[in-house]
Amino acid sequence: MSKIYDVLISGCGPTGATLANLLAAQGHSVAIFDREFEIFHAPRAMMLDAESCRIFQSMGIMQKLAERDSKPFYQHRFVNKNRRKLIDFDFRGLPETYGHPAIGTYFHQPNLEGFLRDAFLSHKSPVDAFYGHEVIAIDSDARCARVQVKKAGSDDVFDVKGRYLVGADGGNSLTRRCIGDERVDLNYSRQWIVMDMIVHDRAVWDAIREGAEFKCDADAAVVFVKGHHGHIRLDCEVTADIAATFNEADARRMAEEYFDASSAEFIRITPYHFYAGMPKQWRAGRLLLAGDAAHQTSPFAGQGLNMGLRDAANLAFKFDLIFKGKADDRLLDSYAQERWENCKSIILAATANGRILS
Repeated sequence: MSKIYDVLISGCGPTGATLANLLAAQGHSVAIFDREFEIFHAPRAMMLDAESCRIFQSMGIMQKLAERDSKPFYQHRFVNKNRRKLIDFDFRGLPETYGHPAIGTYFHQPNLEGFLRDAFLSHKSPVDAFYGHEVIAIDSDARCARVQVKKAGSDDVFDVKGRYLVGADGGNSLTRRCIGDERVDLNYSRQWIVMDMIVHDRAVWDAIREGAEFKCDADAAVVFVKGHHGHIRLDCEVTADIAATFNEADARRMAEEYFDASSAEFIRITPYHFYAGMPKQWRAGRLLLAGDAAHQTSPFAGQGLNMGLRDAANLAFKFDLIFKGKADDRLLDSYAQERWENCKSIILAATANGRILS
């Protein structure tokens, strides 16, 4: 492929897709690659903070989410190991931030990603999206970044060039390994089981309390969240031996503590390692990191996705100035300077919340 894009993006999750749209809206050429053809069927993130809502509002995305895919995150309940109430929080009436609920907004991630992908074609310079294409090799020199891309289900491999490459390719980031994989450990590492289910009985769904419940129990904490469109998230802290044998029967028994789970369809049951840390380097020449590739956090502040969206907004602003000749390449050095300490403080707060639960 002879075309040289302004920016290549590896990973079409919310961070990568947001960055692609922000750049294309300013007339910059973007190619984005994702090894999966389809959007992941279960929500992974569930909460947007007010700043993320502002970012999406500026893109016209928040208005679409507001129709049926978002609602204020007002109610939190903390209980003991026997599910006896410790404290209830109801944040209705709290002053808004940027015109959005200060405590956060629940959203439905699959539909958000659909809106972001739909927007790729709405720009004067449409985003070239390569779904089902995995980036298998990366290199760069003083002039450009290059990726080698393999199409799923075939032997078709081709090269694509761009002025820069942003790796928004998740916790197992190839881009991060190319930049340098030395990490700063932020001292949180625990094994959990993550469960997603759809409740098909409308009467059962309507009877489930809105908001989130957090069970405080030593090394056995549980998080229960009611989302959208029948979706329930249930996370539990487990030992490694329990994680190895945990199955749907175990998940259904746990769900029965909260509601009649007979109509529940489990769409994901998976062990998950909640880890907190960041690589020392976020940039090497024309290669940069964003989202989970740049920072991993426990989920107890609901900030994993939100940090990635701030990465995207920061990078889009800087790239725009560079491509329009209003700043030189050194401006990108300020990206990690501005984001690293902010992310570190958020991750430490999230891990503190996690320790309270467990």
